[in-house]
Amino acid sequence: MKWMRKVLPALILCLAACAGNNATSRVIKPDVNKVNDLAFLRQAGVNVDSIAAAEKAGQPLWLTRPQYEVLVKSLGTDYEEDMGDTGILAVHPVGDDHAVVLYRQTNGTGGRLLIATYDHDGRPCDAMNFEDKNVWPVNPETVEGNLVREYNRTLQFAGNNHFAIHSVLREGVLDHMDNEHWAVRWHQDYDITPDGVIIFKEIKEDGRSGSVTDVDAIVLANMRLTSMGVQSRVDSGVMDAWNRFVPDSEQEYGGRAKALEMGYIRMELSGWFELNPQRFLRWMAAHRGADNHLLPHFKADGVFLDVNKVKAQIDSLPHAGDRAWLHDMVAGRECPPRGALMVINGGN
Repeated sequence: MKWMRKVLPALILCLAACAGNNATSRVIKPDVNKVNDLAFLRQAGVNVDSIAAAEKAGQPLWLTRPQYEVLVKSLGTDYEEDMGDTGILAVHPVGDDHAVVLYRQTNGTGGRLLIATYDHDGRPCDAMNFEDKNVWPVNPETVEGNLVREYNRTLQFAGNNHFAIHSVLREGVLDHMDNEHWAVRWHQDYDITPDGVIIFKEIKEDGRSGSVTDVDAIVLANMRLTSMGVQSRVDSGVMDAWNRFVPDSEQEYGGRAKALEMGYIRMELSGWFELNPQRFLRWMAAHRGADNHLLPHFKADGVFLDVNKVKAQIDSLPHAGDRAWLHDMVAGRECPPRGALMVINGGN
């Protein structure tokens, strides 16, 4: 299923042109010395004296396999899949007894950034990750040359308890992107609570250059949705943001948003569920009215969400009323027939 979340965005763009269930973090009596000397990293065998130099140079301090097992594998499978090397880019204290670590992960075809928070004993509190670059051709069958669209994301800290992800979507000729045809830039703001929870705050556009056509605007909407898919495994702020975005996209783009809705929204719903099923279901149960614009996609999706897994998680909810209502929402839905996902993906 996770490979589908990587492949489908490219398909929808063409049409238009964490692991850790019940994740919690506990407040521990402050021990400033443990945080300041990064004891949990030292105990994992990391040379913490080299981190500042690596951060200044923008080059990762690469982890050995044993260090990776302690620091990253403990975050859950959503943060290690398909990744080869992992290195530390930056470390900052959070509150009196927590720390945030920014990692760079690479494999043979690309890479991503991973940001994770830990308590002073090295126990994971929260995490999220995202690809930092993607390039794809524009109508390769009809356009001469190497016209491409490029999507870049960078993460910048503003103090120890706040960071922003800056995004740019632009079109130009491959290897000559300094002469971009058009570009759109925006950023997402996040706070980190004293106990290490990553909170989504807002998304804002920073500016445009060149001419963005109607089709390009659809692509931009897709990329904004992708941006909002970068979320904490604990906080549900991104689900609130998506819930606000859906009616706006329907009003602005009308029927042309259908591929966007059917693809991205339902795909991301499955990702949110897998990341933290109980949080996902509690959010749905708490938003039962007409203002829940994600509910129709949850009720209708029989492809991306495994209904048997959903029902099992519903049975684990503490409140009988929530269990009954959610079971009613998925009643009669069957798991997709074998091979259905392959058909959606064009058989590849």
